[in-house]
Amino acid sequence: MSQEKGSCGSHQVIVNTDGVRLAKCPCGTFHVTLVQSGVTLQLNADTLAGLGRAIGVALPPAQPTGIRIPFTGSTPIN
Repeated sequence: MSQEKGSCGSHQVIVNTDGVRLAKCPCGTFHVTLVQSGVTLQLNADTLAGLGRAIGVALPPAQPTGIRIPFTGSTPIN
């Protein structure tokens, strides 16, 4: 990843929040910017996937994902 900044063309922004900006370069490199510190990591797809898994283990979601169906007190019909 020794290419000069901007040498591959415009990046496709995938995520842009107050804390993180994730963009994909046309060459396939992902740029992960930690907004508060201004640090940008340039990662290939495999390394980004590993980072995502590691963060998921370290910080599990506060609430489970998926569809939640509330209990209504209904009686099943046979």
